[in-house]
Parts: sequence; C-alpha cells; structure tokens
Amino acid sequence: MNVVDKATESQLKNIQTRTGRTLDELYALIGTSGLTKHGEIRDLLKRDLGLGYGDANALASAFLKSDGHGAPPRAKQPATTSRACSTPVRKPT
Repeated sequence: MNVVDKATESQLKNIQTRTGRTLDELYALIGTSGLTKHGEIRDLLKRDLGLGYGDANALASAFLKSDGHGAPPRAKQPATTSRACSTPVRKPT
C-alpha cells in the first residue's frame, strides 16, 4: 500500500469516527440518494453530514471507485480507441 492509499484509508476512518457511521452506512446513504455525479454526491455529503469539502470529496471518490457496497475499487477497463478514419486520405497527383 502506497502513501496515498494509506492517507485515504486514514481519512475514511476519521470520517467514520466523526459521523458515527460505518463506511457501509455512508455508502448506503449515497446509494439511496440516486446521485451518480461526483459533485452532486460531494454536495450531498457536505449538506447532510456537515462534512468539509476535502472529506466529502474523498468519500465521494471512494464511493464511485467502489461498487457502492463497500467493496474495493473495481479494476479499470482498458480504454478502447478506434484508429479508423471515416475521411478518405487523398494522395497528391
């Protein structure tokens, strides 16, 4: 686990302590809101739980990286790019 992961884990533990809710309970709150955009989730957490911007931001990010039920982050799918060009290339004459 790298330093950033340890810092995020520590921040999430502190959020649980401050709110008196487990991570599963916090994820359930977010999940039942129906919100899917990071900024909307962050604003919900600030408004409903009184979290500061940084804590709300970290929790929203952790939720979106998880499956929404406290599971670890999902592996990223490789990006697919198409190199096909729909415009024909003209050769000089």
